Amino acid sequence: APTAARASRRTTRARYQYEVQAWAKPLSGTRGVALSVINPHAGMTDVTVPLYALPLTGAGINLTTVSGAIGVRDIWARQDLPDLPPPQGIERVVSLRVVGMNSAFVRLSPK
Repeated sequence: APTAARASRRTTRARYQYEVQAWAKPLSGTRGVALSVINPHAGMTDVTVPLYALPLTGAGINLTTVSGAIGVRDIWARQDLPDLPPPQGIERVVSLRVVGMNSAFVRLSPK
């Protein structure tokens, strides 16, 4: 049996569960909503966030009620991504592919 001194030198491995996280924040005025998605996994992950889960914009606009397209801008890459098309009777979602151990950061704004 190990002595107390030996036992104190052993290392233990902590086990925890980790999940993809999505954080959203309204931007001032009509600038829309900022969405950050964090992927703690080693592999690439496809993440889908429904618009109804996002907060109102700073101007009080609910993105689920926008009848036109919604612009998507990649903040990290400083480039526009394809717009979310106008609703066609289906729930609108933002779909992002996030590299392992990384994040995606976009701005969603009514066009």
